[in-house]
Amino acid sequence: MTDRLYCWIALLLPIVGAVHAQTITPLLPDASESVNLWVEGRIVGGCEFEASSLNVPMGHIRASALPAVGAAGPWVDLAFQAKACQAVNRITMSFDAEPDADSAEHFSLDEPLRGLAIELQTAAGDIVVPRHPQPLVFDPLPANGRYAFRARYKRLRDLSAGEANATVTVRMTFD
Repeated sequence: MTDRLYCWIALLLPIVGAVHAQTITPLLPDASESVNLWVEGRIVGGCEFEASSLNVPMGHIRASALPAVGAAGPWVDLAFQAKACQAVNRITMSFDAEPDADSAEHFSLDEPLRGLAIELQTAAGDIVVPRHPQPLVFDPLPANGRYAFRARYKRLRDLSAGEANATVTVRMTFD
């Protein structure tokens, strides 16, 4: 046995994962004991994005540009710009918003009486469905990578003029 008590104290930092140690000397030089200390934790990966919210200007569209049920406006590109991803193997995205009452594949407007809904797709053309139980899965991108989508108005009912806004919450997880 030695005349010193060594107790290792470890601090886990959630992203960096560094461990710091410190030696503690007992007050009584002749005392000798061993203490086991188990430290548990987890390193969590994640991505940092340019912005925590994204405003998509759909523009002003004349009602005559959407003459009948099923007509769609022009696509508007949008993207989540990643600054950096650390310790991430995949990213999942779920889109939470009220689905349209007449079409579950479209996002309802905040004022659904306008006759319009929002159609959302990935840049590759895959349909994004509101509250779908299977999230979209993406590979992590390098710094300044873009997770690109596109949106447009879709006429689903009789049309009335006015504001045509929608709010969608995108939930991202990092594995």
